[in-house]
Amino acid sequence: FLHIHSKPLVAILAPIRLVDGRVEGAVLSCHKVHRGIQLDAPQGQEGQRNLSGLTFDSLRHRSPAMAAAVEQAKRFSQSASPVLLTAEGGLETALLAQCIHNNSLNGAGAFVQAGCAGLDAAEQKRVLFGTGAAEKDGETDLGAFGMANNGTLFVPDLETLTPAAQESLYRVLRDRRIARQGTAQAARINVRLIAAAPEALYEAAARGTFRP
Repeated sequence: FLHIHSKPLVAILAPIRLVDGRVEGAVLSCHKVHRGIQLDAPQGQEGQRNLSGLTFDSLRHRSPAMAAAVEQAKRFSQSASPVLLTAEGGLETALLAQCIHNNSLNGAGAFVQAGCAGLDAAEQKRVLFGTGAAEKDGETDLGAFGMANNGTLFVPDLETLTPAAQESLYRVLRDRRIARQGTAQAARINVRLIAAAPEALYEAAARGTFRP
């Protein structure tokens, strides 16, 4: 994710792979991120484009465990509820998250990935929820949730969220609203959350490292 002249962009680096498997260079493409935040934005808003074209049919896998995970992901993709992928972080979870998004009701919206590892509490809240302040173009900075409105937000390192960020995330998922500065009227959002963590969060909550 990049910011050029205060405009958010997604940069995608795709390798040029030959038939024998060798990589001969790459193609770098940059795409504007739609950030139109509305209080009552309709689903499948016209003009929004999905940045991820990966589907379950194009996902290649060999192991029985991965095949079972894909079948389970297909079923859960039809639900509007948040999804937690319990696995070591890596490419597989990101690809599976894209497939779930494209097979969901929010598949016509944007797919936004927001990593929070290595950020302090204030930075995590700013990345996920923005500042809540109005920008020069009149839109409200709602962070990654605002970018993913009517689409899907993928958090690949949920276990790294600070207790404060966890509490804010819980409230946003419960209320589907994000507070805005200077007004008592919160911005409504329609975002499907997909998150990944290296272990089941029940164990982390039992140890006291994740909020129940």
